Amino acid sequence: MSSLANGGPNHPWVARGIDFMMRPLGKVRAKLLPAARGRVLEIGVGTGLNFEHYRDIEGLWGVEPDPNMLERARVRAAAAAVPIELERAGAEALPYSDGFFDTAVVT
Repeated sequence: MSSLANGGPNHPWVARGIDFMMRPLGKVRAKLLPAARGRVLEIGVGTGLNFEHYRDIEGLWGVEPDPNMLERARVRAAAAAVPIELERAGAEALPYSDGFFDTAVVT
């Protein structure tokens, strides 16, 4: 098992191919994610495929343990229509206060 304490996951080949592998979920993302409201936490943002589907939110805070995925997500975040803050972290130790978020997303 990998954790951030020992460097965390680092899978450059997965980061290069994940968008293709996740393409079949595009319609599900487009249907569900616009319903998110307020301050949104996304756990495991991957390469940021969800970002384009958020609409009426105060902001998105996302975590991703893999640096390769996070690098790609940062590019998508810069072009997003909503404010996005990203952190390299895993779900085991979220760097946020309890009760801060209105919506949580894990895809």
